[in-house]
Amino acid sequence: MPLRGKQTDEGVLLDLLNLRIDSGDDKLRSHLEKCRRNAVYTSPKIQNDFINLCGDVIKENIITEIKKATFYVVLADETADIAGKEQLSIGVLFYDERKVIIREEFVGFIELKSQNASSIAEAIDIFLISNNLPAEDCVGFGFDGCSTIACRVSGVQAILIKKYYRASYVHCSSHKLILVVNDANAVPEIRNTVATVKDTINFFRESSTRWKYAPNLTRMCETRWSEKYKSIRLFSQNFPEVVRALEKLSTVGNYAMRKSAYQLHSAITKPEFILSLQTIARYSAVLEPVANVLQSKSVDMIAVREHIRGILDMLSIDRKEADKLANYLQ
Repeated sequence: MPLRGKQTDEGVLLDLLNLRIDSGDDKLRSHLEKCRRNAVYTSPKIQNDFINLCGDVIKENIITEIKKATFYVVLADETADIAGKEQLSIGVLFYDERKVIIREEFVGFIELKSQNASSIAEAIDIFLISNNLPAEDCVGFGFDGCSTIACRVSGVQAILIKKYYRASYVHCSSHKLILVVNDANAVPEIRNTVATVKDTINFFRESSTRWKYAPNLTRMCETRWSEKYKSIRLFSQNFPEVVRALEKLSTVGNYAMRKSAYQLHSAITKPEFILSLQTIARYSAVLEPVANVLQSKSVDMIAVREHIRGILDMLSIDRKEADKLANYLQ
C-alpha cells in the first residue's frame, strides 16, 4: 500500500495517525493541532524520508541474509523509469539455510550514466562493493543475451568475470525462449495477426463505453511474455464475442469509432487471421506455463524439461500430420 496519497491530506500514514487519535492518543492530537506548521512531520518530504528509511532497513536485512549464505548469484536487467532514465535493477539469488529454500531478492536500482559495457559492469561492481558482498563468494551472473552484456571479449559478463573469477555467466532461460518465439514473427501472417490482436484490444480499452462490449480481454504487454500469452489465449477464447462487439460498434457512435470498428471487424474475420490466431493460441497454451516456471523464484528444471519435451513432441506430431492439424484449427 502506498504510504502517501495523491493529495497532501490523504494516504496510509495520515490514516494511521488519525486511527491513533480516534483511539485516544491525546498527545498526538495536540501535536498535530497545535504545533507549528513547519514541525508537524507529515509533509511529502518527510514521508519520502520514511519510505527511504524503510527501504534501507529491508535492504540491510536482505544483505545480511546473503552474507550468511556464503555463495550468491547476481541478476541484473536494464529498464527505464517513468521519467525515461535508464536504470539497472539488481537482484540476488542465494540459498537460505534457515528456511531451506533458494531465495531471489530484489536489492535495488542503479541509475546508469551510460549504457556501454564498461559503465554497466562498473555500476554492478560498485553496488556489490558498497554493500560489502565479497567478490570470492559470487558464483554467477544472470543477464540477458544482448551483445553489450554477453560478448565474450568486451561484454559486461567478460569484464566482471575478470574480478569475480568464481562466477559463471548464465543467459536467462526465459529470455532465450522469447528469442526463439520471436523468430516466428518472420512469418508475415503471424506478425500481422499479433499486431491486429493488439490493436483490437487497445480499441476496446481506450474507452469505457467500448470496454463494456468486451470485458474479458487483457492488455498485451510486449515485455512480459507470460502476460502476452495470456492476452492471446483470452482473445482466442472470447473471439466470437469480440466479433459481435465490433460488428455492433461499427453501426453506433461517432464516425471515427464506427470506422475503426469496421476496419478491425474486417481484419479479424479474414480466414488467414482466424487460422493464424488459432495457431498462435495453440502454441501459446503450452508456452505460457514454461515461461511462468522459468520466471519463478525456485525454478524446477525437471518440470521445465518435461514442458519442453511436450512442446517438441507436439511440434513433431503437427509437422507430420499437418492436414489433421489444419482440420483441428478450423
